[in-house]
Amino acid sequence: GGVGPGDGSALATKGLVAPWAPVAAAAAAAVVEELAAARAELERVRFQLESELDASRAELDRAKAELDLVHGQLVASRAELDLVGGEVECRVSAVEALLAEERRVSGRL
Repeated sequence: GGVGPGDGSALATKGLVAPWAPVAAAAAAAVVEELAAARAELERVRFQLESELDASRAELDRAKAELDLVHGQLVASRAELDLVGGEVECRVSAVEALLAEERRVSGRL
């Protein structure tokens, strides 16, 4: 039969290995090594980015909690301001009523 691409081991036993085979094997090994290094670098970068993302999420959660607290304080302050405003309106109305009564009484004198 003919010699096909899968016949490398048969050729090696007969001493018919191409002279470029060791160079090709070394180049393939270098490529595999480069790929492994690149994969390790990608894993390192992925881990770093995931850590940064987790830290950013935690910071965002803290900021949201702080915003919720401030919002709650703002709502409470607004309610207190409305209450004080209502009290002021009542007092102004009472003073106006007293003034009107005073004018009415002094108008009779």
